[in-house]
This record gives sequence, C-alpha cells and structure tokens, in this order.
Amino acid sequence: MKSHGPPAVVHVDLDGASAIYTMHGWPYPHDTDPLFKSGIENLLVMLDALDVKATLFVIAADLDDPHKRELLGKAVARGHSIGCHSWTHRRLTTLTEEQQRHEISGSRERISEVLGVPVDGFRAPYFDIDGETHRMVAEAGYRYDSSLFPRRPVPSGDGVLECGQRPCRLWPDQPMVELPLPRYAPLPFPFHASYSLVLGNWYFRLGLARHRRSNAPLVLLFHLTDLADPLPAGMRRSWKNTFFTLSHMQGAEKQRRSMRMLESVARHYRLTDTSTLLLETARDT
Repeated sequence: MKSHGPPAVVHVDLDGASAIYTMHGWPYPHDTDPLFKSGIENLLVMLDALDVKATLFVIAADLDDPHKRELLGKAVARGHSIGCHSWTHRRLTTLTEEQQRHEISGSRERISEVLGVPVDGFRAPYFDIDGETHRMVAEAGYRYDSSLFPRRPVPSGDGVLECGQRPCRLWPDQPMVELPLPRYAPLPFPFHASYSLVLGNWYFRLGLARHRRSNAPLVLLFHLTDLADPLPAGMRRSWKNTFFTLSHMQGAEKQRRSMRMLESVARHYRLTDTSTLLLETARDT
C-alpha cells in the first residue's frame, strides 16, 4: 500500500434492493434482500484483500431486519466504521422539519444503540441537502458530513453553502467538518464506481486523474450495487429494475473492476480511515 501522497478514504452507501426499489416507487414484496447480503459479503472480501478499513453508511430502518443486523455486526467486528445514511432514505428537502430531525438525529441514535458503535458521519440520500438540513446535521453532533460536491452551491437561508475540494468547516460555531466528494465537473456524472461501472473504467481513470491534480484528499465512494451479485430474475420485473440494481452485470465482473479502481487509488493515495483523515484535517487547519 502507498505510504505517502494525499489521503484517501473508502465510503460505502448501503442501499440495498429494498431501498433502491422504494426510491423509484416500485413495490418490494420480498422478505429478503439478496443484493444487501451479497453486496456486504463481497465488499468485506475486497476490503480484506487490500487491508482497507472503510466507513459504511447505514440506513437505520435496515436494522429492523435481523439478517442485515448480523451482516453489519460482521463488518463492525472487522474494524470498519459506521456512518449514517438517514432513517428511511428519503429526500430530506421534501420533508417537514420534524421528519428531517428524525431522519438526521433519530437515525444516529438508533444506529449507535443497535450496533454499539459511535456514528460520526452523515451522508444525505441522493446527496439531497440544503443549508437548513446541513445545519441540522451539525447540530445533531456529527463530526463530519459528506454530502456535498465542490463548486455545487447549496441553497441556504443566508445565501449559499459551498465547499472547495478540501475538507472545510461551513458553520463557524460548529465543529463539524465537510468531507466533500470529489469534483467531477465538467464531466457529466460523478466518477464514483456506480457510474464508472456503467460507463467503463476509463471514466473512473479520467475523473481520478483530474482529481489528483488538486492534491486534495479523496473520498472514494462505493454502493452495494457495485459489488453485489445480480438479483434473481424473479425479483427484477423490468429493465429499469435490472439496470438500477446493476443486475445486468455479473457480480464477479463488478468485483474485479471495483478492485481495480481501489488498486488504482492505492497507487497514488495513502489509504486511511475517516477518523485519521479528520485528525489530519484538524491538525492542518
């Protein structure tokens, strides 16, 4: 593993099939979530192979499923950190203030209580966050948020929130740090694995090369779909179900290509955990 260069951290949003179907308004009449199961299992194999500790962003409602709780317990036992991806994976800006606080604060308490670990970080579903909800994240006691892209202004009652390519504090009276996702403009899409698996690894290499010129830390984002086996045919009734769960691709191929992305990052960055990045950020600011 590379021992010098800018730091990079691995984040994984744990959107299983049930969350993906719900986000698209499709019914999910199944008792199991094979995408979640194979995604977690294959993810842990990949991380073990490179001795990488990741931060896994959990949807609190998934903790109602004992099978998902068991898989998350295995991840915690292997030393991976836990972040929060809201309670129900709904768009925060469409909710009432009370619902927003439940999604942001209540979910943190629930995840910490069930898994018995601190929950330091938050990522908004769909990266859908505005100034008011970002402020709620800070006031909920999170050490960091990672929902913003550089140079993509976020509306706020006081104007706009905007973070560059480096970690920053957006609320002077709050200690919370924003860990921005890598800038992708003028590319049309983020270059994290979900898009790069569809467009080709060349897209990831291009985005990574552009980000390297900034010499900024890298938040490398995966989703469970990037590593999961295809859903059984009976669970995907249309091409949309198939495409948005990446079930048109074989699991082994996705795993191989995701591993190559992670290895390419390891050649140019110093892979570390999120807590270490936060300590380094505090030291350097």
